[in-house]
Amino acid sequence: MTARGNRPTDGITIRPMGGLGNQLFGYACGMAAAARLNCRLYIDTGAFAHQPDGETPRTFELGWLIKAGQVQESSPVLPRSRLLRAARRRLPLLAPPDQFTERSFAYDERIESIRPGTTLNGYFQSWRYFDSIADELRASIAAAAPRSTWFDSQRGDLVEQGPWTAIHVRRGDYALAKNAKYHGLLGSNYYRTALATLRDNGVDGRLVVFSDDVDAARQLLGVDSTNAHFVDPPTGTHPVESIRLMAGANAIITANSSFSWWGAWLADPTSTTVIAPDPWFTGAGYDERDLCPTQWVRLPISRST
Repeated sequence: MTARGNRPTDGITIRPMGGLGNQLFGYACGMAAAARLNCRLYIDTGAFAHQPDGETPRTFELGWLIKAGQVQESSPVLPRSRLLRAARRRLPLLAPPDQFTERSFAYDERIESIRPGTTLNGYFQSWRYFDSIADELRASIAAAAPRSTWFDSQRGDLVEQGPWTAIHVRRGDYALAKNAKYHGLLGSNYYRTALATLRDNGVDGRLVVFSDDVDAARQLLGVDSTNAHFVDPPTGTHPVESIRLMAGANAIITANSSFSWWGAWLADPTSTTVIAPDPWFTGAGYDERDLCPTQWVRLPISRST
């Protein structure tokens, strides 16, 4: 391996950011690029050592997925704020030639021209970045993901009880004012309409709810929560176990969260009905055209109710 500074030149380097779902997007994009170029994939975990002030603290959560020798030294040069990251997307010339920075949330075709030695900067929130390796990626995640006795027990119980629908209600840091303005909070109207859409199309089954705020989820679902099962991962289980559990559903109602995005994407694309909110982001100006696979149902919805 040769290196420029602390960046290897014999492969593609990614800088995962955010929580588990966003880290998976970065990894998947890098994996696809490395496969196309027949080169190695490296991970720069510097985003977790140099986190911008005021943002939700994150930790690297892909240790179970990476191979020996993939993690590189933390880069000392990192975008320090959302404003700087946005500037680099709008003005790619601000980035050095060995740095690829996505221009928007839409698929950026320039990635098809990168070469080994390139570092990828961005969230890469589009299935199009890794559609070429979809089957391989699903298989590698399933094979490598942590698997507790809780996961095996939950999955077995759900399979025994027949068809079921997964519902994800995201609160947590989304409830903070600064994040609510950016992401938005989905209200009860979205979930009621999504459930009605499934039933109108003959999709019915037990409701299984995944949420970081069970009380809020019960309130949002109202009468539909009466016989629902609320997933309660025990301490010590890895969040990817809940994502993989969600992927076993016959239908999935996602939140505007990369967590349930991955639960839906990892599901069988030929047999799973997926409903996702439209728009995904509350903030205006985000190009969402490539965010969700074309077979998913995008449900136009207001976040006010």
